[in-house]
Amino acid sequence: MAIYPHCNIHEYNQIYKSSDTYFKDLQVCQNKLNKVLNQNKNYKFVRMPGGSTNLVCKKEVLNNIKKGLKSKNIMYVDWNIDSGDASAAKVSSESIRNNIKNSAGTYKIEVVLMHDAEGKKSTADTLDSIIQEYKLLNYEFKTLDNITNEEIQYLVNSKVINR
Repeated sequence: MAIYPHCNIHEYNQIYKSSDTYFKDLQVCQNKLNKVLNQNKNYKFVRMPGGSTNLVCKKEVLNNIKKGLKSKNIMYVDWNIDSGDASAAKVSSESIRNNIKNSAGTYKIEVVLMHDAEGKKSTADTLDSIIQEYKLLNYEFKTLDNITNEEIQYLVNSKVINR
């Protein structure tokens, strides 16, 4: 298992006010993870709230955040398959399954966006069938800690990492 930071508070207007506010929030998140997991880890991956091309953050701030992450040797990870579970407050399990089934198998390495937030019960309910779908397509499941440099490079080249 691998756990990587996303954010401490999920309020875009606060964390994306400036690159400083983003990095302060990220540091709080990293500190909390280290405390809960009883470790002192330097995280090498992060997923930015809304993704690295979100439209809620000013472009200049977003670019400064990306530069700052790279300078800290932190790779920002996006996705190439979207489950659609965040498209509405409640999304049916069937809709999530169909979204993934219609896209699964498109890429050699797939990063699927799914949420485990409160109110996303249907996402959790579909997880087993989604895993089975990927196994039928002969995909292998890996944590970010276990991917090879070649796999990282593939994800960089395909604009999933450091887009």
